[in-house]
Amino acid sequence: RSLLQYVNTAMIVAVTHMFKVLGIVSLVQVTQPGSPLFTEQLNLAIPFTTLSLSLNIIVTLMISGYLLWHRRAMLASLGKEHAKQYTSIIAMLIESAALFAVFVVILLVTIATQSPV
Repeated sequence: RSLLQYVNTAMIVAVTHMFKVLGIVSLVQVTQPGSPLFTEQLNLAIPFTTLSLSLNIIVTLMISGYLLWHRRAMLASLGKEHAKQYTSIIAMLIESAALFAVFVVILLVTIATQSPV
């Protein structure tokens, strides 16, 4: 294993643990009476949602890169017909991540502007 693989793994593990802790603290904060979700108090929903969006984008890019790498190897060894399905899988993965990203950005805008809509 290379150093880059260890760094990638450590980064994903660290971000995942931060995501869990921030999610639990944010959930506890939002469920309390007088929740600061749409008030001037410290709002942990914004960093939690931003971290969720960032993690989703990073993991999607890493999986897509891995699939592209395998597609290139498949293209070289077996030909175009066998490598075609990798492109479809990558497209589905990116489309689903983009849909999630759009709705998370909309959520972030409504929380940041303190709009209860």
